[in-house]
Amino acid sequence: MKVAIIHDWLEKKGGGEKVLEEIIKIFPNAELFVIADFMINKKDRQFLKKIKIKKSFIHYLPFSKNHFRKYIFFMPLAVKLFNLKKYNLIISSSSSFAKNINKSKNQLHICYCHTPSRYAHFMLDEYLKDYKIKNFLTKYILRKFLSIFAKYDIKNSNNVDYFIANSFFVRKRIKKIYKKNSEVIYPPININKYNYKIKKKNFFLTSSRLVPYKKVDLIIKAFNEMPKYKLVVCGDGPNYLNYKKLANKNIIFKGWVSDKKLKELLSEANAFIFAALEDFGIAPIEALASGTPVIALNGGGTKETISVNSKKFLCGLLFKKQNKAEIKKAVKKFVNQRKLFKSTNCRVKSYNYSQLKFKKKLISFVNNKVSTFHNKNLKLINF
Repeated sequence: MKVAIIHDWLEKKGGGEKVLEEIIKIFPNAELFVIADFMINKKDRQFLKKIKIKKSFIHYLPFSKNHFRKYIFFMPLAVKLFNLKKYNLIISSSSSFAKNINKSKNQLHICYCHTPSRYAHFMLDEYLKDYKIKNFLTKYILRKFLSIFAKYDIKNSNNVDYFIANSFFVRKRIKKIYKKNSEVIYPPININKYNYKIKKKNFFLTSSRLVPYKKVDLIIKAFNEMPKYKLVVCGDGPNYLNYKKLANKNIIFKGWVSDKKLKELLSEANAFIFAALEDFGIAPIEALASGTPVIALNGGGTKETISVNSKKFLCGLLFKKQNKAEIKKAVKKFVNQRKLFKSTNCRVKSYNYSQLKFKKKLISFVNNKVSTFHNKNLKLINF
């Protein structure tokens, strides 16, 4: 079978790209379609070196290298113009436009959905704040476009034969927005890549892109009121300087750090703090793989992944609401009960999200759907 993989765009190697990497490993002879490819870090793009990449017209537009997101109005058209006629199987890796492709009845389209488009369906105001658009007319036009795109996105979900959700949280969103069922397959984490240490140092860690919806400011405000606890903040973004001004002396900003340095910090931290309402949340699992307990929001993906009830796999604490009071309460409770959170339990829990588990589940799912679609006992991939 001829296989096409559709991904929104390539820029930095985030969670979506780690999923894409594993999909490419399963389908090494596939061809990859993206709206734009500006992943310039050579180490990040090593996983792409053997696959043929086809880019949309947006990639070639003026100033696209640094501002391709500003061509958002053309992105639905860019995806529709992908020529996918020769492919039997289409796999989209999507959190926005990639799944809105055209396909015929004899083509099978499976979508790995990281989330239904946040900025179209449920986080529009947050994204408009994030882009810091001050011009009223521009903001009005973008809001209007995204409200139209939301309807377009729902309509085009009919071109997806089967959805895969990256968490039960996203599964509920897919059902609510697209009125479709989905299979949950958690994203893959390279567990053995992380340094596993039992002995910890006396600091807490958070790592994130510094944008409003990640709620790093709440973590900073909480630690401002707990001066005896040290917090290390890794990551950059539009709010970096604002957050740095907000912080007291017990909070240290590292900015962007290399993978090597982040792995070291993850393995040494007393606990990892995570306040975002994420669809899955890869960063907390990376902390668990490092033997580090997690203090996170009781919502989104972390509600599913951080064990708080079973003594056998106790690996963190969950706080109820996104506010500094809840974070402070959770940190103090964690410190008082620190001996309960074993590094071994954290590491063991992380294996539930390994690359091997992802590969097995995805191959089984695809084989089953290919066989059903063609009404034959076919096995596209052997494991």
